[in-house]
Amino acid sequence: MRHTYWVRQIGKNFILNSKQIKNNFDLDRLEALCLLHDTGRFYKINSVGKLVDNWDHAIIGYNILKQDKTYNKQSKLLLWVKYHNAISNLAMKKDKLFIDLKKDGRKKALFYLKFIKDIDKLQNFSRNNFISDLDEVMLSMSKKTWEYTKSNLKDLLNWKILSSKKQNTLIDRYLFILGRINDLNFDFSINYVKNINFLSKIMIKLNKLNFEEIELVEKYFNKEYGL
Repeated sequence: MRHTYWVRQIGKNFILNSKQIKNNFDLDRLEALCLLHDTGRFYKINSVGKLVDNWDHAIIGYNILKQDKTYNKQSKLLLWVKYHNAISNLAMKKDKLFIDLKKDGRKKALFYLKFIKDIDKLQNFSRNNFISDLDEVMLSMSKKTWEYTKSNLKDLLNWKILSSKKQNTLIDRYLFILGRINDLNFDFSINYVKNINFLSKIMIKLNKLNFEEIELVEKYFNKEYGL
């Protein structure tokens, strides 16, 4: 619930400070999307109160809303909830609900999807325990934390979003998170990352792990995003 609340707060700030959004999009719908995007998250908790990782909460949320009379006719909202956790937007473009929309409807659907994906990531980036949680998860795997997968670094420096399946070490995990910056869609989002000093926090961690290409990564994000 705390995550949903702060997604709404960040999203609301985004909405109020963007003339493009205020003038061209439904503010109430954007706010509703912030509140509903993780509807399926609560169904991922098992009987002992732990998250079940092999369930896709976005698909679960989509199925829940599809059965609700309030939302089952709102095809665009269903699409945003269903695909907000997807790495690529291509999956939504192939969905019949998306294909059946008119041209302007498809354009707005893509905008709203990019909006919620950005806000969702920004809230996670800003959590105080976000980085420490990464440490705990990866260190528990007993891998050599100072090693990393070379292709991850190559993909990161070529504006790509890294695969979640190639996180073999703690450095890989940090590179994956930095790769999520490549998936941000708005100037507001980049400025938000800059204001919370997110890159600096990751660089401190990579430096402690003696990551050999830290300067290369810093130069990339400075050149491409001014971070």
